[in-house]
Amino acid sequence: MQQLKARKMSNLSLIVKDTVRKEIRNRALIIIFFLNIIIFSIVTAGVDFVITMVGNEGVPLDLNSQKVHVFLFFINKWVGLLAILFGIGCVKSDEDDGILGQIVSLPIMRSHYLVGRILGASIIVFCFYILLLAFAAISLLIGDSTLPINFAFFLSLPIKFLYIFSIILTSVIISFFTSKVISFVLMMVTIVSIDISGAMNAGKNISEIFDQLTIFKSFNLLIYGALPHLGQLDKLIGDLIFKTSDVVYPWFELGHSFVSIGFLFGVLLFVFKRKEL
Repeated sequence: MQQLKARKMSNLSLIVKDTVRKEIRNRALIIIFFLNIIIFSIVTAGVDFVITMVGNEGVPLDLNSQKVHVFLFFINKWVGLLAILFGIGCVKSDEDDGILGQIVSLPIMRSHYLVGRILGASIIVFCFYILLLAFAAISLLIGDSTLPINFAFFLSLPIKFLYIFSIILTSVIISFFTSKVISFVLMMVTIVSIDISGAMNAGKNISEIFDQLTIFKSFNLLIYGALPHLGQLDKLIGDLIFKTSDVVYPWFELGHSFVSIGFLFGVLLFVFKRKEL
């Protein structure tokens, strides 16, 4: 039994490592690394320009203290975009290259293949998140500001990984049914729908949520119940970093994220097992 578990973990580890190597071979990581530097430099220059311009006009606003919020907002949106791109490609690229059938014919469980690909892509995107945070910290230190790095900040990191994993998992499901371009558009629509659903239902009690059901509200509740609350996870990260309390039920949001991820992975595995390779 222990040997079987060790073999399964070994297979999973191999898939995760192969996912990272695959992106390195495609030079995707190198291109995105330099793209991160360029885009972050543009954002930094833009923020500094606005702060200088407002200061020269004599407007009594301390925009320099808000710099950290601008950086984190940009980082969150950019990392979400990267998660979509890597999520769409982490399994779809195997299918496009004609090697998906060969991989699953190996003594590797399909569930382990999916987890390995999604986990590998999540690790890549999470590393870019850490890299961007390092850029932000350096930029803030140069500008006499500080990134609020404390114990709560480190607690926010696994939540961010959960956020990234959720987006990649959802992207993989959508990529099974259509092309990469259409998958990207559908993922953007899905994230907007999740944010709208979260804004309408977050913080409400059960009686308020199910009051006066309509077709639109029922569809909205379906999204709210089945998909991870990405907006609330982002707010929870902000609560930890800035010691605020925007999320009313943080433990509910975390629990719901794990349940919805389990549900989505079950859907993904169901579809994958019936897919002709």
